[in-house]
Amino acid sequence: MQFSVPFGTPDFVSAAVERLVDDTHPLNAAIAALPSGALQSQLLLQRFCAGPRANYWLRALPLVAGARLAAALDRDSVAAAVGLLTDNRDSPETRAALVERLPLPVGMGGLGIGGRARNVAAAALASRLNPLRAGRATSPALKALAVGVCGGLPAFILGVAVPAWVRAAMGLAASLLPRMGIVQ
Repeated sequence: MQFSVPFGTPDFVSAAVERLVDDTHPLNAAIAALPSGALQSQLLLQRFCAGPRANYWLRALPLVAGARLAAALDRDSVAAAVGLLTDNRDSPETRAALVERLPLPVGMGGLGIGGRARNVAAAALASRLNPLRAGRATSPALKALAVGVCGGLPAFILGVAVPAWVRAAMGLAASLLPRMGIVQ
């Protein structure tokens, strides 16, 4: 498993994402192949080993590559969990309800498995805003940039052209940044 994030052309990054996805298949298969009496172990391994391996990548990859990676990882982990927790007697509605609840935290009735595709943009945004939060106290340039970000995120922060739905979400985020202590 490579923990450094690929940096280069879109083709190079895409190939690295595909390699990471291919590397996760054997782990999910090994977890699913454990004896049926080891359900708790299988779910814990799925949640704490198979899932978090790529979280760092999701924070650092360009949004398009991160979304592709998150979708592939979610598909594999949710399929494995559904295979462990359901059988032929379960209705499609039951399976759909399970898929909806799997990403929820345990305290909310879920298992914390999957759900990365929903959080890719937020993870990338948080990763790019952390240096602003850390440096705004000591660097006038970073403080000015942090204040500028509140008016709308420029494309260079996200690393891609900003779609309209992201701009709308950033308007909401901009109203929350001062309350979170990122900007004043």
